[in-house]
Amino acid sequence: MAKFHFLFFLLILPIVFSQVEETTHSFVVNTYYPSAAPAAQVGPSIRIEPILVSAAIGQCTAANYSFKLTNQGTATQIFSFSVTGFTGKSYLASSVELAGKKSAIIKFKLEPECRSYGESNPFLVVETEKELAKIPLSLKVAQGRVIEESECLYYFNSTVCSSDKYIRFYRDSSAEIDLQRHFYDPDSDKLAYRSESDRIKVDIKGTKAILTSRHAWHGAETVTIIAEDGNGGKTESKIYVQALDKDIGIIKSLFSVFF
Repeated sequence: MAKFHFLFFLLILPIVFSQVEETTHSFVVNTYYPSAAPAAQVGPSIRIEPILVSAAIGQCTAANYSFKLTNQGTATQIFSFSVTGFTGKSYLASSVELAGKKSAIIKFKLEPECRSYGESNPFLVVETEKELAKIPLSLKVAQGRVIEESECLYYFNSTVCSSDKYIRFYRDSSAEIDLQRHFYDPDSDKLAYRSESDRIKVDIKGTKAILTSRHAWHGAETVTIIAEDGNGGKTESKIYVQALDKDIGIIKSLFSVFF
């Protein structure tokens, strides 16, 4: 696992302007944000009002950020965005066009590499033709157990995973269900069964249902079994199926599924 080690300084610095070219300059909004976002910082063409600039998340999740961007000039400008000092995926528009004196709320997400944890300060970079602003962000990723793709919790919640409605088997194999154990008609009417599913093939033979992964697909799928008594009575039950990425022989499910 990658680990970040940084020393943070709880010192708020003023905007720093530096001459890049004769008609171009850059500034840093802040070097570190405390728990409360600082006041708006302003350059000749860019005004930035931080809204959400720090995040504390768990591993394998994304952090949300936002700020208000204002075009300080009178002419329409294109503001370009990028992220530096960060390893992972950034969900951020590449640019936005704003008319003179207009504002926009910019929202974006940062998703660190799944196995990384620790603290870091990535930078959001906002640029126009003549100005560049760097916005430092606070990101804290708590270390925790990484849930593997083979586990139920990768796809379903803990309620489903601990229930008798969860079934798993290996791709290229099957799970067999006795429908008489899952559906009951108080009038002793004969029940007819059908199913609804995209990736799991369900073959119903009498009171048996055989679940098979289509085309050796593996992953998670919710299968709906519908029972009708022929007299207008109908009920259904959802089965949460996980097809594992391994091929062994047929496995018969010992789980009961109740509606």
